[in-house]
Amino acid sequence: MSISISPTLAISHPALSIGAETSPRRKLRLCVASFDFVGPVKNGGVGTAFTSLACALADAGHEVTCLYLAGDWCENLTLEHWVAHYKKKGVRFVPLPPSGLRLNSRWHVNKAYEGYLWLKEQRFDVVHFSEWKGPGYFALRAKNQGLAFADTLMCVHTHGPTLWHKLSNAEYITNLDDVELDYLERQSVRLADVVVSPSQYLLRWMLERGWVLPAQCFVQQYVRPGTARQPKPGADRVQPVEEWVFFGRLEVRKGLVLFCDALDRLRDDLGCRGAKVTFLGKADQVNGLPSADYVAQRAKNWPWLVQIVSDRDQAGAMDYLQAPGRLAVVPSLVDNLPNTVLECLGAQVPILASDAGGIPEMIAAEDLSAATFSLKAGALADKLRGVLQSGIRPARYAVDQRENEQAWVKWHESIPSTPSTEPAVVLGPLVSVCMSHWNRPDYLRQALASLEAQNYARYEVVLIDDGSTSPEAIGLLAELEPLFATRGWQILRNTENTFPGAARNRAAGHARGDYLLFMDDDNCAKPHAITTFVAVAQRTEADIVTCCLDIFAGQAAPHAGLKPTERWLFLGDDIATGAFRNNFGDTNGLWRREVFLASGGFHEDWGVGHEDWELLAKAVLKGARLQVIPDPLAWYRLNSSEATVNRKTPLHANHMANIRPYLDSVPPELKNLVLYAQGASVRLSQPLVDEASLAKLVQMQVLWRSKLEAALIFAEKGQDKIAAKLMLDGVIAVQNCKNVRVILEALLTICPHLAKLDVGRARYLLNLAAETAEKTGQTADLERARRSLAELQPVSQRLVA
Repeated sequence: MSISISPTLAISHPALSIGAETSPRRKLRLCVASFDFVGPVKNGGVGTAFTSLACALADAGHEVTCLYLAGDWCENLTLEHWVAHYKKKGVRFVPLPPSGLRLNSRWHVNKAYEGYLWLKEQRFDVVHFSEWKGPGYFALRAKNQGLAFADTLMCVHTHGPTLWHKLSNAEYITNLDDVELDYLERQSVRLADVVVSPSQYLLRWMLERGWVLPAQCFVQQYVRPGTARQPKPGADRVQPVEEWVFFGRLEVRKGLVLFCDALDRLRDDLGCRGAKVTFLGKADQVNGLPSADYVAQRAKNWPWLVQIVSDRDQAGAMDYLQAPGRLAVVPSLVDNLPNTVLECLGAQVPILASDAGGIPEMIAAEDLSAATFSLKAGALADKLRGVLQSGIRPARYAVDQRENEQAWVKWHESIPSTPSTEPAVVLGPLVSVCMSHWNRPDYLRQALASLEAQNYARYEVVLIDDGSTSPEAIGLLAELEPLFATRGWQILRNTENTFPGAARNRAAGHARGDYLLFMDDDNCAKPHAITTFVAVAQRTEADIVTCCLDIFAGQAAPHAGLKPTERWLFLGDDIATGAFRNNFGDTNGLWRREVFLASGGFHEDWGVGHEDWELLAKAVLKGARLQVIPDPLAWYRLNSSEATVNRKTPLHANHMANIRPYLDSVPPELKNLVLYAQGASVRLSQPLVDEASLAKLVQMQVLWRSKLEAALIFAEKGQDKIAAKLMLDGVIAVQNCKNVRVILEALLTICPHLAKLDVGRARYLLNLAAETAEKTGQTADLERARRSLAELQPVSQRLVA
């Protein structure tokens, strides 16, 4: 079956292709990774589609794992129940275990990253992701870079992107997370080995909006869900209708307003007085109102008995619809391939659906006229009146569902096994490591030692001493000169401190390498850093390669066996979000030399930070190709007692630096729009932005962190009472803070340590943190608080013992 997307686009997307000669049938290891599965999530289209696919593949004898990326979140029964439930179906259900890392990003990003870490430790033939919320982003990026999953086929399903949902629901884009999600979703589709869409409609929508689809792109409908149960005897005949049932989430996109508008047209029709009206679906919001309140307002002048049923899961909803006299109405304004329609077609529930999106692709051509209507209130009203008077015959599937399921199974079984091959070893290009230093001789020794341990041969070091004044620093430079001279490395001295940007630019000007790797003197490179940077740059033809960073503290260098507890994540060339969040990367990155020089280098403004952010944004806006490696290649030192450049420089000045590339990229008439957007973003993320308030926030952060560090020292010496008091003093230091994020950061960092000394107070404070995070929508902090509370029970038991 070949389905043409659009004559103007001249692209054809066939059904899942099966080669003429397939491999002998073998048992496959398959994984479906999703935030949504039937069970722990009551109602969700993604969960329904993926659960149906997983069960079909398990029934065919394959080893199937459902990786539940939401982890320990469950809105229905318990996760233990669902693990056992899926086991009976022959499916391994795995709630994503915590990584043990504190990640600096948003909840959806953190979960996608933890999913990547888990998948790296497994071995699957095929992994399925949805594009929605970008759960496969990091895994797909790693495969594209040649870092992992060489033997695994990565398949991305298109269910419905975030902005598609938002704009279809008549919602404004007010959250920067939604813009970031759009980037993750677009990239997930672009990087996939295979993209499968259940409808030609959604692929058309993506192409019209500039999405890049891979060469392997297919249209195949969902596997029929289990809730599309066998119809009751005689269900295929014309059935009388007594009750109109709006079926779907109670939101604008699903046609709630359109349905109400149609009912308004029928309220004075005497022939319709005997009908009943039911709204069957999960509650949501409409025009800022809870959907129940919206329905109540619209129903004031209706003559019918009206009810809202929002507590049914999918099976319960079908139980309701299969009762005699009920008509399912699915008036979606836009839709991909709604499972509500699939379920009704399978159970032969009478249905009226809009002709929007992919819905016409689901219904047999001969039934389309009777079962669908155009997106006009009058057209729907006419259909509702007609079925009340004459009844309706249930519509039929456009696609044979048994053949559809078999196509999914056979396609998996036709995928050839691909044994991994070791890449050929080639002589790498010369890399110049550019490092600036100022009065930190001990840190410099550690940074240079980490370079000595590199498993890459062709590199040089260009060290700029940026006006060091301490005798120890000056003495170390003299000590290093003979070693540098024998290796052809360079030490350059500035007579006065010029600030990091200027120092790095001078180093780059003296570098001889094809690539420049910038590194700060207080950080340490991991042994495979240069090798990985170069390999990814050459494989992807990137001009710039940055990476994630592992965070450590203290004066000593990170030792070989050190396990990180905190990691900073970056996403890549996310230009839109990059105006407000640095998703590009850190100074610690590899640049093609000519691209760095063409980009103008780091800014040299004295006393202003964000020089790395500004340069990365400038380069990407000019067309440079940037890749972020999802693995950490460096240790980033972060001591609370030592202010970094960005912490000790004015926030407003820093922000004015990183927004400059965007101001330079728009006409003069739009510059104020860019500044306004930046200001709005800062206001939303940080309510207190005046210099006095920011200074107070910084003081609070330094105070509670210093209290904690002192407490840990006393705890190591057995002075538990003093340690506990200092930790509580750290909590008191932020009690009057108006910034929720500062409060939560303090509570969630201090409490795990406090629990070892005073479990009762730790539990109280963690419950307070969880309550605060839930009220303010800080989902990642809410998860941290719940996880810490779950870990308190074993601690409590040990203390009692």
